[in-house]
Amino acid sequence: MALILPLLAENSLHLSNQEKAFLKKHPVITVHNEMDYPPYNFYKDGKAQGLSIDYMNLLAKRLGVKVRYIHGPTWSEFIKMIKEGKLDVMLNVIYTPQRGESLHFTEPYASTRKAIFTEDLSINTMNDLMGKKVCVPKDFFIHHFLETYYPEILLKTKPSLLDCLHSVENNESDATIASYSVAKALIQREKILIRHISVLTDKRMERGLSIATGPKLKMLRDIIQKAMYTIDNRELEALSKKWLDKSPQNPDRLKAVGTQIKPYRHKRVVLMCNNPNWEPIEFAKDGNMSRMTGIAIDTLRLVENKLNVEFRNVPTRSWVESQQYLKEGKCEILPAAIATKERKEYARFTRPYLSYRLVIITRKDKPLVNNLSELADKTIARKRGSGLISRLKQLYPTMKIIETKNYLESLQKVAEGEAYATIATIPVAAYYINRFNLKNLRVAGYTEMKYRLSVAVTKKEPELLHKLDGALATINPVEKNALYNYWIGQKKLIEPFDYKKLYLALSVVLILVILLLYRHWLLKGHNKLLTKEVQKATEEVVAQRTMIREREKLAVLGEMIGVIAHQWRQPLNSLALSLQNLKYRYRDGEVDEEFIDRFVGKNLDRINFLNQTIEDFRNFFHNREGKKQFSVREAIKAIFAIYSLDLRNNGIEFRGIEGDDFELEGIKSEFQQIFLSLITNSKEALEHKKGGARWIRVILKNRQIVFEDSAGGVADEGLLNRLFEADFTTKPGGTGIGLYISKEIIEKKFGGKIRVENGEEGLRVILDFEDRNNE
Repeated sequence: MALILPLLAENSLHLSNQEKAFLKKHPVITVHNEMDYPPYNFYKDGKAQGLSIDYMNLLAKRLGVKVRYIHGPTWSEFIKMIKEGKLDVMLNVIYTPQRGESLHFTEPYASTRKAIFTEDLSINTMNDLMGKKVCVPKDFFIHHFLETYYPEILLKTKPSLLDCLHSVENNESDATIASYSVAKALIQREKILIRHISVLTDKRMERGLSIATGPKLKMLRDIIQKAMYTIDNRELEALSKKWLDKSPQNPDRLKAVGTQIKPYRHKRVVLMCNNPNWEPIEFAKDGNMSRMTGIAIDTLRLVENKLNVEFRNVPTRSWVESQQYLKEGKCEILPAAIATKERKEYARFTRPYLSYRLVIITRKDKPLVNNLSELADKTIARKRGSGLISRLKQLYPTMKIIETKNYLESLQKVAEGEAYATIATIPVAAYYINRFNLKNLRVAGYTEMKYRLSVAVTKKEPELLHKLDGALATINPVEKNALYNYWIGQKKLIEPFDYKKLYLALSVVLILVILLLYRHWLLKGHNKLLTKEVQKATEEVVAQRTMIREREKLAVLGEMIGVIAHQWRQPLNSLALSLQNLKYRYRDGEVDEEFIDRFVGKNLDRINFLNQTIEDFRNFFHNREGKKQFSVREAIKAIFAIYSLDLRNNGIEFRGIEGDDFELEGIKSEFQQIFLSLITNSKEALEHKKGGARWIRVILKNRQIVFEDSAGGVADEGLLNRLFEADFTTKPGGTGIGLYISKEIIEKKFGGKIRVENGEEGLRVILDFEDRNNE
């Protein structure tokens, strides 16, 4: 699709006569100016400043109007003012369906991501915040988002983000969640001490900043949007350079607007005919045929401004009449239609923008259904006029079909036992079941059929088809999910448990365990063979050097088996507990597809770790992997990720990796073996600790790695120097291999040094990789 080159110059601003008259009548517009929302919008030195302010000033220059910035009110007060018509424009606003009911939004001009700001180094994800006190600014997007999606988090609201940052600094709150650039700017300006920042990857929180106008100022929104199309990349780069931190960690960016599609030069009214009774896809609100709403309608509203069009409904009495109107040219589009052979005779279709699988709905007391053929002799309820009825009769002549007047009646007949099942899309079924509290229904199975919904456009309007196709493609998943959640809600249907995934997971576990046991048997046999060879060499009084070499080889191989046994014990126990937990979760009805996905992923990680342990030790002796540069922080972090659950289950806190990262050259897996041994030793020591905090932490400083725990250390300091001896151990039943091999790897593979000392609360292991070329 060609770029909109004319929109890259100021003289490309094409306003209608009505829009020009509006600006003439409103030469000054009022715009909100926050007191403290840097770098976007703040008040300093007696004037409005920030990226959003500069952006608005560019737009005002394009439009030839003056801006009067209003400062002083809180965010909640600004929202109330714009709704009451006391304010014309708000900047840096995030769109939500609720706000969209009363305000008019432009396309986003900046993208922003949220991050966690905390003093707790163990908090890195949203799951880590469960049960924690999180401070958020009142009525900000993140406030309502957390209330909806994370009710387990203990929310604490403050008037501003700065208040929340101070709340974290003073340990009144465990964390705050905010836009990365805004919080960083406040922290640097106010010199707030917050040690840990974790940028979140939840796509639902990746929102764009838009400009919003009041309920009666839709035309002003359209005018501002046209001006936004004229802002070129050079101007955006200048704003970005001035206001945004350019560090790689900063995820916030300015974005060009309107480069994907070309809007109509003059406002275009598009006539649409709808399905008046297809809740929640599209339907007449309160039975008013002139007020259409639903997922499909709200989707079209998202592209109205991009195309400079207004979708206007042509009232019809039924879906059949709507299709007839399109044939006769009384309307131009059908917002949500399936591209059938018959409809293609009089319409063309955009690419599908909504796709919903058809599911089988039964009562909860009925068994699960694998496919439609199992319903061949059952009674099915389906809305009258549905094209699916003829298809079912053709495929299953013995199936009895009750034709109903609407989807609700179909579901009610199933709930009351008059019909065995009905077939519907997930959003339709979820909408009616949640709205009318049909608690005894559930999804019993899936069909192979999908409803792929497109916009049907009359063949007389190829340009409209092209523009709609491009505009619909710009709608991102976050916007789609927001619309779906708005209409369907967060309450999920009870869906069938997929036993195939469970069987697959158990089969994989069994096969891998058998393979690993077989490998262990081979290693044991190999060890016996080497023992005989050493004995034979001794009996034959082979040269002393040869005998020593064979003994060393035998010792190291024996150590490898000891380490494997050392490393395997806890992961195998974890696997056993995880499988046992599955049984209880299933009995309590907590096993769903999402749980199984996590279950399979987590336990496959453990199994892969078991297999990788053997492979890593094998590579230690028969290395085929070349040396590479690798990040020390990432290598250590990967090992702690594997152990995170086991540490947490044993009440051990991992306090994170502090300090500046550096790189080493070598084989990363050999380096990671050191931390496998260190973590295992610390974990076993901490398990026997009585009272007090249990923790492990890692500090990086001047190419040194300090591994420290709170297990109490070694009481007899005279034994510290013996910890690296091959046969020495302080643990009952220990092999003494772990630290010995760690020393071998550090000194022979990486040219470093390793030493131990007692710290304030436990043992401190220091790995020194300082450059010794000048020594």
